[in-house]
Amino acid sequence: ARIHRATPYTIVLAGLATVLHRYTEATDLVIGIPALVRDASEVEGVWGNFTNTLALRLNVDGQTTFLDLLGRARSAFFEAYDNRDIPFETVIERVAPQRTTGRSPLFEVMFAATRPVTSELSLAGTTTTDLGLPNPAPMFDLAIDLVDGAALAATFRTDKYAPEFIQQVLEHLATVLAHGVVNPECSVRDLPLLTDQQRQHILCDWNATGDTRHLVDIPLHTLFERQAQQNPNAIAVVTEDGQLSYGELDVLAGQLVSSIRSLGIGSGTVSYTH
Repeated sequence: ARIHRATPYTIVLAGLATVLHRYTEATDLVIGIPALVRDASEVEGVWGNFTNTLALRLNVDGQTTFLDLLGRARSAFFEAYDNRDIPFETVIERVAPQRTTGRSPLFEVMFAATRPVTSELSLAGTTTTDLGLPNPAPMFDLAIDLVDGAALAATFRTDKYAPEFIQQVLEHLATVLAHGVVNPECSVRDLPLLTDQQRQHILCDWNATGDTRHLVDIPLHTLFERQAQQNPNAIAVVTEDGQLSYGELDVLAGQLVSSIRSLGIGSGTVSYTH
């Protein structure tokens, strides 16, 4: 990070852009970030959350290295932060994106650096009480938080995403970061996305179909006939025009064999099809 003048914030931002690109194959990404706006003298002595929303635009494709993307993330952050005084509503009015009910304009993913929430607040001469207010409904489809510079957390709309999927997103983000910081010259397309457990599950567990050595000497058409007898309703072929079960395909194969034999074609006869 020091060599490339990067902070944990920009590194995670680049990792998030990598995951979004790999999930969606989009090359033009927009990620939202919050920015404190307390530069005006009128608010220097005022308590409150003076936050504006900024939109970071990142271009990424399969040839982009993680180091390239890190530089783009850093540049996009500083460019957006230099314009933090421009209200987000003004940006929306100028860009005039197509609005859709239930979706945030410009971007759907938010990224922020936060600190752990504590219920203890010590103020001289003051007694405080935690009211335990419920969390408000998420404003964006997905919000990723870098908590205290070390941990990842997520807030998301439960009507759009399942908790298991969001957990997978966080795991993939952590995997990308772990490999990206070690091999920054690697293209974002080639950075590992799956965890070791996921890779084991996909490559080994799902393919653990048992010992098939006893099937080596059995002709393919015999294996097909067995499947047609055991599972006639299982789908065998899917095309644009429809689908065929093993049973239906076996019937058609039998009709084709009968037609060929009616032409005098049998074992040892050379013929061609087209």
